[in-house]
Amino acid sequence: MSNKWMEAIYTFTESVKEGILANDMTLVAEALQEFTGEELAGMTVEDINVPPVLEQPVKKEKNPEDFTMPLSDDKEPTKQRLTKRKSLDLTERKNEFTDDGTIVVDEVGSELIDDTVAKPVKRTRKPAGGSMNITCHVCGKVELIHPSLNKEHYRCDSCCKG
Repeated sequence: MSNKWMEAIYTFTESVKEGILANDMTLVAEALQEFTGEELAGMTVEDINVPPVLEQPVKKEKNPEDFTMPLSDDKEPTKQRLTKRKSLDLTERKNEFTDDGTIVVDEVGSELIDDTVAKPVKRTRKPAGGSMNITCHVCGKVELIHPSLNKEHYRCDSCCKG
């Protein structure tokens, strides 16, 4: 950036700081007008400090085809997102379910499945033995490695590090 821009930014920030510390909005407005050429019309410190008055939403009849969530009357935040009803009191409820064993599988073809015939499968794979000797194809050094690391062009640790 050029020195003129740096100087203009510095004077603008200093003027704004001075206006804020003095609680004088006219100094801030003058600094903005000088820097950007824009004018803050009708803004005073009182206008900024007064919070805007929000209108209360008017409740409307809900259209049955409208799928939006209704506005809530409750201003208190809740942990539940969709419902604000109180939780059910489960201490006085009784479990009236009794299992009489009449529920069976009625799927088509379920009578054709016989689970008693399946035998366990014997493992034919043998676990790898101990370590094996392998020669590095770069330097010729012999190392003991696990058989799972064996490949056609093996490199030792020192050759991999470079």
